[in-house]
Amino acid sequence: MIGAKTMYVLADVEWVENQSGLISFAQIAMIRVDEKWKLVRGIFRRMRPKDSSFYQWDHIAFTGGSKEAFLSAPSYSQAFEDVEKWLWPSDTICWWSEESKEWVQKIVPSITNPQIVINEKVANFLGHRLCNPYQLGKKLKLTPPGAMHNSRNDVEMMRQVLEAIQMPNPIPDNIEPAPISKFAPTLPDYIAHIETNRIHKKGCSQLPTTGSTKGYNELTKPIGKGYVPCDCVKEEYRKARRTRNQSIIDRTEYCFIYSPDSKVFHRRDCKIVLNAKEIMGTVQYHNCLSTGRQPCKVCNPEFEDETYKHVLSGKKSGKKKNPVRSLSADEQRAIKRHRQAQEERTAYRNSGALDQEGKDDLYTLTQPRFAFWAAAGYNTFHLRNCKKMSGLTNLKGFSLHSDAMAAGYRPCKCCKPTPKHDIYLSLPIYSKKRFGEGVQVLIDACNANSYEYSQDGSQFMLETPVGIWKINTANSPYRLKHINTAMTPDNRTDFHSQPRIFHSLQDVFSYIKRHDDNILMHTMVGSA
Repeated sequence: MIGAKTMYVLADVEWVENQSGLISFAQIAMIRVDEKWKLVRGIFRRMRPKDSSFYQWDHIAFTGGSKEAFLSAPSYSQAFEDVEKWLWPSDTICWWSEESKEWVQKIVPSITNPQIVINEKVANFLGHRLCNPYQLGKKLKLTPPGAMHNSRNDVEMMRQVLEAIQMPNPIPDNIEPAPISKFAPTLPDYIAHIETNRIHKKGCSQLPTTGSTKGYNELTKPIGKGYVPCDCVKEEYRKARRTRNQSIIDRTEYCFIYSPDSKVFHRRDCKIVLNAKEIMGTVQYHNCLSTGRQPCKVCNPEFEDETYKHVLSGKKSGKKKNPVRSLSADEQRAIKRHRQAQEERTAYRNSGALDQEGKDDLYTLTQPRFAFWAAAGYNTFHLRNCKKMSGLTNLKGFSLHSDAMAAGYRPCKCCKPTPKHDIYLSLPIYSKKRFGEGVQVLIDACNANSYEYSQDGSQFMLETPVGIWKINTANSPYRLKHINTAMTPDNRTDFHSQPRIFHSLQDVFSYIKRHDDNILMHTMVGSA
């Protein structure tokens, strides 16, 4: 019988681990080879994670497939059942690393085939410690079958290397180093000394002659493992760490970056943070402040930086994310006014120093939609920073220069307000970010108020008794377009933009309802 002959099966498995230590397999591949390391037959399975809620789908364990491909894959128990049926009793499973072998033996003890680890054997055969199959393949000038951490590619890379170096098959228990030949890889460029936790250049005179060492052809992994650079490699190490940190930042959508051992936080484009030993980050400005960290005095991160979405180029990963719109200058100014108004109100509220009249004036003065202010008993209007504003009470605000003029006020000759100070777009003071909300907020609100609605991708449209509204739900802040059907009942296409933007969809709907309920009330009064 063909299965009676002992044959090697090259195997690779990928997994993810959450903070609680739960291991969840993601994919497995095995290929059976003959005595010349030629492919005979293979099997590949993706596996549905046990708990997908905590995964980032660009994790290396999910290389080679979309989120949907893994979520629709069979469970790990079904995948391993398929593997067990595929294996012959005479197969010997060859893992490249001890860790892969241990996890499979621990979690899938029903696989009873002999299992061995071959990286040490390959290292002994070649006479040095460079034993990543892709690094070996590069030295041997082999063409990689695809991206690393795709199990199907990994086992094929293993097979190509074993075939190229003419590894004995079967593999002896004690392998003598092969003579130097044209396919023997060169020694690694960097040597890590385990006991001293230092990384050296190849040939460094300060490298101890005793103790355990490990070789690397690049500095990315030694940096990740926390090796301290020897003087011989210090500058290269610094540049490599900056490159590594930039790569980490580019793969995230963090707005703010910080290091665990630092008391400051930075904008994501700050060059100072690239020197950090470890990179952490967040999207939210207040998260940084809550840790006690202060803004970097060089890059000066501000709250409005939180609103920017960072689009990955995909040049390194090969994956592109859907682009989002850039904020206009008016939107950026509206967000800044909103933040300043909230901070000012909070400061005065905490002080408790205002009477009711003072609170009313503060409310008017900190309305983000107002650009001009006038006071009862005076015939002039002013800008916010005008020195003549001091002591004024019973304030009234205006968004447009023309509105203040129409109300009978005249421009102050001291601050000289002009139409260039007009505010055409504002973010209401009450609007706040509600993380985790989705379009379902709008759907539920429409159903509760018997409004008709439709959705086409990110475009959400709803219709009230007196208006049609269009909302782009793809990104915040949300902008609205509107048609007043009470005034133009036959108009279904000519939308106009509203002078408001909002941080949340809940606030969007509240504004729509107040706006159209007011129109509806006036319409009913007028018809009566």
